[in-house]
Parts: sequence; C-alpha cells; structure tokens
Amino acid sequence: MEYKEIIKKINNLPKKPGVYIFKDLQGNILYVGKAIDLKNRVNSYFQKPDPTRFQIVPMMPKVADMDYVIVNTETEALIAETNLIKKYKPKYNIRMRDDKNYLFIKITKEDFPRIILSRKVQKDKATYFGPYTNSLDVRNTLNLLQKLYPFRTCKESSLKKRPKPCLAYHIKRCSGPCIDQITKEDYKQVIVKVKSFLEGKGVNALVGEFKAEMKKAAETQDFERASLYRDRYFAIVKMLEKQYVVSTKMLDQDVLGYAKENGLAGIAILKIRDGKLSGKEHFNVEVPFVGENNGEILSAFISQYYEDTSFYPKELLLPFGLPAAEKELIKKLLLKLSKKKINIKEPKIGGQKEIINLANLNAKEYLSKELEAFVYKSAKAEKSLKELSSILGVENIFRIECFDISNIQGTSAVGSMVVFEGGEPKKDKYRKFKIKTAQTPNDYLMMEEVLKRRLTALTLGQERFIKEPDLILVDGGKGQLSVLKKVIDEQGLVINIASLAKKQEDVYVYDLEDKFLKIAVPRNSYAMFLLQNIRDEAHRFAVSYHRLVRSKKNVKSALDEISGIGPKTKKALLDHFGSLDNIRKANSEEMEKIIGKDKAKIIMDNL
Repeated sequence: MEYKEIIKKINNLPKKPGVYIFKDLQGNILYVGKAIDLKNRVNSYFQKPDPTRFQIVPMMPKVADMDYVIVNTETEALIAETNLIKKYKPKYNIRMRDDKNYLFIKITKEDFPRIILSRKVQKDKATYFGPYTNSLDVRNTLNLLQKLYPFRTCKESSLKKRPKPCLAYHIKRCSGPCIDQITKEDYKQVIVKVKSFLEGKGVNALVGEFKAEMKKAAETQDFERASLYRDRYFAIVKMLEKQYVVSTKMLDQDVLGYAKENGLAGIAILKIRDGKLSGKEHFNVEVPFVGENNGEILSAFISQYYEDTSFYPKELLLPFGLPAAEKELIKKLLLKLSKKKINIKEPKIGGQKEIINLANLNAKEYLSKELEAFVYKSAKAEKSLKELSSILGVENIFRIECFDISNIQGTSAVGSMVVFEGGEPKKDKYRKFKIKTAQTPNDYLMMEEVLKRRLTALTLGQERFIKEPDLILVDGGKGQLSVLKKVIDEQGLVINIASLAKKQEDVYVYDLEDKFLKIAVPRNSYAMFLLQNIRDEAHRFAVSYHRLVRSKKNVKSALDEISGIGPKTKKALLDHFGSLDNIRKANSEEMEKIIGKDKAKIIMDNL
C-alpha cells in the first residue's frame, strides 16, 4: 500500500476507542496499540516522532498497511490489544514470552468436572488457575488436592457408568461418581472446596476441620475413616509449615518484583494468601528496545497476566509507580475482569516495602539465570552455524529450511517444511503440504511435489514463501538430494543444498562437477547436532500432520457409512470433536447442540 493510501485510511478513521494494527509489506503484524481516539492516536505516528518512544523510529519505515477495530471503551480497547498481542506476538510490542512451560490448573465445565493440567487457556467455559511456572509444584498441588478432596481423574469428557470402580476409588483418590457413590450436588461441593483451596482461602480452617473429623471417627471406632482424615490433616500441616507470615492483616495480595537487562525483563510474583506467603511465580517479558519505560513494561505485563488468571487478590503491590493514565486504566481493567475493586499500591516504607524488596531480589536472581541460559544458548547456536558454514564451505548460513515426507503406503501422504533461523526453530514459519499428485508409495515423487510447490512460490514472490533460504536440507540420502537438485535447476535458482541420511547420519552435497560428495561431519560436533535437530524436527512435524490427516480421513470414512449424514454434518462433527473416538464418547446432549436432535440420534444409533 502506498503512503498516500495509508494517509487516506487515517483521515477516514473514526474518533472512537479501539485498537490499531500496523502491518509490513508481507502482511505481518508489526505493532498493536490501543487508543481512546483512534484518529488522533494513529495520526500521531505519522507526525514528528516522539523521542521517548524508542520503537517508533525503526518501525515506521516498515509500515505498509494499517487496520483497526472499534470498541466501546478504553478498557475494552486494552483487553482487545492484550488478546491481539498474545495471538500475533508483534515484533515491536512488549509481551510476555510465549513459554510452553507455563501451566494452568483447569476445572472442566461438566456435570462431574475433572481437574487437569493445561498448557493454554481456551474459551470452553472451564475455570483456569495460573499461569504457574514450576511444574513440580503444580503437580504436587494436584496430588495434595486429590488426598484432600477426591475428584475423578478418568479422561472421558462425559462420565460413563462403570460396572465396578477403578483403582483410584479403592485408594481413596476418587469419590466414585461413575458407580453412583456420590451425588451431583455433593460432588459440586467437592469442586467448590477445590476452587477455594486454589484461591488460597480457608486453608487454615482445614486443619481444625480434619482434626475434628479424625477425632469423631476415632470415638465411633471408624478407624478407616479416622486414618483418612489423619492423612489429610498431616498433608495440610506439612503444606502450612512451608508458608510464613508476612502480614497480620490476613489479606490476599500479589507482590510484584521487577528487574530488567538487555531487552529482557524478569518479573516475580509473590502470592500472599491470608497474610502468608504461599507461593511465587517468575515470568519473562520481551522488551523490543532497551530504553523502554519501566512503567509501560510493568503495565503490559499486568494486563497480559491478569487477563488469563481466574483469581484476583485484594491488593496489588508494585515496585514503582505506573504512569497516572496507565494506572487508572489498569484499575478499570482489573475491575472489569474480577468484578471487584483491587487496590494498587507502591509501598515506600515499612513491612510492605520489605516484601517488595524480597520480590525484586527474586526477580533479579531469576533474570540473571535466564540471561545466563540465553547467552549460552545463543553462543551454542552461533558456534553451530559457524562450524556448519566452515564444513560445507558456505558463508553466512542463517536461514535453513528442511523438508520431509510422511505416509503409509502412499495413503494420506503429507510433507513438512521447518525453518531454523540463527540456529533456532521459527515455528510460525513452518509450512505443511498435503500431497495432491503422487498417491503411490514413492517418496521421491512426493518430495518433488513439495519442493516444487515451495520453490515455485519463491520464484513467483508469494508472501508466505518470499524469503530465500541460505541452505535447504532434505531428510534422506542421494536419492532425495538428486530430487532437490532437479527442482532447484528447473526453477533457475542458486541455493545451497544438502541431505542427511538416517542410520549412518551421512551428509551429502554436490561438488563443482555436479557429482555426489559425502561430507565428513564429526559425529559429536555442534554442526552435526544442529543438522540432526533440524532433520528430527522436520520428521516430527510431518508425522504429527500425517496423524491428523489420517484421523480426519478415518472419521469421514466411518461417517460415510451412515445413511442420512451428509458432508456438512460430517464437517461440523469433525470440527467440534476432532476425532472419531471423541465422537463416539460424546453424549446425546452434546451432539444435539452441534447437529440437532434427529441427526444426533442417527449418529448415536450407528456409532
């Protein structure tokens, strides 16, 4: 889009609250921002740049298009901005690092809810607690909860009646809803207590409750019940021994500690429940530019963190003040999310300042470890690429693409393309291909199709494939490499190519006379580890996609045999349930919501 067209778009912007989205020439999202007045805010980017906003100067020359979304209030704009940042991870936004190690405790929305671990928050009406950064602590918490409040652990989303109980019931880790040993209402009370526990409420009261139940059972000589409550009593006492009192006010508080260095901020959250320090979490925040304002970084973290959590403290203690406008907006956001007023304080003296200092110390220690690991990882990647460049005789290898094929006797055949840049995987740039032409068990023909589609797109300048790799790697030996060479020559391209064969882990290239050349890459070298990592990732990505395609095909073939079920119904079932196994497990109520009562009956009768 030309500059004058962008200006025309800006002139037509409404003077209303919303979010604006800057994109580059390829349509990639560069930056997402919020505004109480879209027109004035976006227009300011195209005036004289604000020297305090470090990301503006390098970003604006890359802006080729702009989009926007109108909302009702500035608070809604902040929520929309937060969600878009999490979804697209724009290069020039401050954002929580997308870490797969973050865990949530999920309480499902069912008649007899399950309590399970989840890696992400979904819009499925379930209740989520987290995010947690220490997986061992989370698993220990779930283990303790099962001792205190036995809930079901079976994997079925809809509870099925069983002829006899499972092992979990016999060892007092499940209340047995599948064999009618607990009513729906009583089970609901179990879940209420679990939620209360995870929110840090009433934990101290459990000590007295379990002790009293233990004594009562002993007096009636119900020794099995007495031993059950004895175990629960000691489990709670053991947990409480790890907590220590930091306040006599018995408040629920989140205390945030902060440290920043070299484009990365470390934030520690000390969780105080009923006046006791009950846990801590650590998070990374990626900062696009070193000079970013600390207040803006902390504001961005608060909005992104609390948008996902389900528990909100009464007070939020911060290590320093936020900009006045940002603080008010954060207050409104927390009020909207939690449905209650949350005090935000920046203590300067006294006991609360001491706990802030402790949080800052935790953040600083965590950040130093993260930076140490980052430096080591970066140095390792750099060394791997340098070593690989030297061995292959290729200068400045940065972007490596690797291709693999997955099929079973030619059926459900798929191809994968993975991308590594700077020695690190770039998963947002991975691509998958469903084989269209070669449906015989011929890996060479399938590989040729995938490579042709990718490299033709490169020569045509298609946006999704516009970047040229410094090295193309194929999973296989001389045969796969010859296919790659053929496609490269047909497209008139000059790209470095290599193959990595399994078992012997031999690396092949072409020499100056277009003859196969086996390259000696030391087995324990950084270069070999990098090649193996890329090859294995391409194989994993291909296999996972092949399983998905095969699963969908199996669902369709099974549904094809049912009279009265058409393509739209099959697609609706597949989109919602994902697999034939899940369709079989679904109950009639769940099915009726998706495809209606009549068709649901047909499916239930036939599957």
